[in-house]
Amino acid sequence: MAQHFDPSVQPAAILEYLRTVMPFSELGEATLEELAAGARIDFKPKGYALIRQGQAAPEHAYLIQRGGVKVFFTGPDGGETLLDYRGEGHFAGVNLLFRNQPSEYAVETVEDSFFIKFPGAAFMDLAARHPAVSRFFLASFSESRMDKVFSELRGRREAGGLGGGLYLFGLSAGDMAVRAPVTASLTVSLRQAAAAMVAEGVGSLLLTDPSGETLGIITDTDLRRAMAHGMAPGAQAATIMSSPVVGIDSQANCFDALVAMMDSHIHHLTVRRGGKVVGLITAHDIMVAQGKSPMALYREIRRERDFGGLSRAAAKTVRAARALVDEGAKAGNIVRVLSILGDLIIEKTLELLHGRYGPPPLQYCFLALGGAGRGEEVLGRELACAVIYADTEDELILRAADVYFTTFMAEAARHLGLAGFTVPGGGASAADPAWRMTLRQWKELFADRVEAPHRAEIRDMRALFDFRPVYGRKELGVELREGVRELAAGPAAPVGSGELTRELARDCALARPPLSFFKTFIVEKDGEHKNTLDLTGRGLTPFVDFARALALRFGVVHTGSLERAERLAQGGHLPRDLAADFREAFEFLLTLRLVRRLEAIEAGGEPADYIDPAGLSELEKRTLKDAFAVIGRLAAHLRETFRLGEA
Repeated sequence: MAQHFDPSVQPAAILEYLRTVMPFSELGEATLEELAAGARIDFKPKGYALIRQGQAAPEHAYLIQRGGVKVFFTGPDGGETLLDYRGEGHFAGVNLLFRNQPSEYAVETVEDSFFIKFPGAAFMDLAARHPAVSRFFLASFSESRMDKVFSELRGRREAGGLGGGLYLFGLSAGDMAVRAPVTASLTVSLRQAAAAMVAEGVGSLLLTDPSGETLGIITDTDLRRAMAHGMAPGAQAATIMSSPVVGIDSQANCFDALVAMMDSHIHHLTVRRGGKVVGLITAHDIMVAQGKSPMALYREIRRERDFGGLSRAAAKTVRAARALVDEGAKAGNIVRVLSILGDLIIEKTLELLHGRYGPPPLQYCFLALGGAGRGEEVLGRELACAVIYADTEDELILRAADVYFTTFMAEAARHLGLAGFTVPGGGASAADPAWRMTLRQWKELFADRVEAPHRAEIRDMRALFDFRPVYGRKELGVELREGVRELAAGPAAPVGSGELTRELARDCALARPPLSFFKTFIVEKDGEHKNTLDLTGRGLTPFVDFARALALRFGVVHTGSLERAERLAQGGHLPRDLAADFREAFEFLLTLRLVRRLEAIEAGGEPADYIDPAGLSELEKRTLKDAFAVIGRLAAHLRETFRLGEA
């Protein structure tokens, strides 16, 4: 009897594919052959429900060989919220096998798709025998982002229009393709194509005929494959190009662009306006536009090569913040991510300006002060800043530096403004010559402030002591920080220098929680903020001031309030229970401030720090009162540490 052929049983083809996919590519050949022997190739048509929401843990794990799936959640109102797209080389169902729990989301094919299907028991046995496999998947699913999203989505769906998958429907392909494509002649060689892509910082190149018509596209992947196959660097790039090039109209939305890519099994798409190619977008660009990945946004900002692109990328930090908030990330971690992105925007802005103005007459360090220096400014990006020059005795160089930086920092302020930064009214700005000095001059200024503090200037001085080097020769900022530490620290400091920290502590100890005798919130009585509570001035500032005063007193060089509190506790200068309450209260207030600013921006307004206590839930009100109660304990600790009650 003739043996029946089963097209799903193709161990050789499965083995070849597994060798190219992490984490299987790190396994031995014998293990791969065993895994391939038990796996099957499975076809599912477009619209097939691979995993249903609420179903028990699946019996199989799926590896997408060709095609793609969407992952989505259906809320109580029947509305769908898109969570993710997955394409070739990605998995489905694996996290459910590890968790052995019913699925809280659905997975559905978005086109005809082929999968490599592994029996669940065999897959989990492989994970148990090979820790590298377990680590690979557990690193992806521990503290699962989806789990955090589900906790939010069970009760409500996102109301904001800037977050989630719906953003794909609101942005056109033309909006995303902001840069003209990089092109080359059909006669260009592989070496020349690679050099052009490196020089322009792109991952693809369009090949055109003498009339300018686009005939094909090559990518960095194509070049690597050509080199791996031994092609000569002088060979024509046209021999490896993909043709014809698939395009989409600039008015089409990004969701249509993504579907077009999946339908054609491609990752690049030309954008056309009036029949002419005006840009190029990739699947990665679209996923970045969703704002779901801070790392993807970080990479996008880093590769920007002009101010316009930098400003557009900077605007996406709002969506990144929304995604992190909705995923349940802690406020301290969110502001840290946003601070890193902000630092990168500053770095790229100054780099681009140096490309225009040339190198400066002497080395310098760009400092962030105040909230930016602490890494605690979010979404409003108030940027107090200053500059340290390297010491020099040459007056000619100093004059040249003043001329150079007068123009340079004015332009920096303008471009940073376009990227979303603002300078606080009357605050420090590197565009002001008063905030640009040599290292020696800065040390002298701090010595004057520390050794002979003027009581009337105490409040104005606070931001000055929260400086952090961001760009340039950062060693200058580090050296200044060490000098300030030696000046301000208590017993080991020069005689009389402890007066600054004592005055800072005295000022901080005067702060009172915005609560009445009957524990009701003290709100603004009139003006534009009537009946609201200032989260920053009344809430966060006492915590910031407390951490600063103790950090200066005990020589803690870190500037972030949470890190200062932790370092103080580690050094025995802050009781552990008070440090824990500090963190919880600060995190809660920071969360309220972040969400309030985010909501204001999403509503089309300016970032705001005022909240109406009447709009809070009872749980939020109780937590807010508990957070404010910590302020009194912090003040009491300062009075005891600095003996403020003594004559």
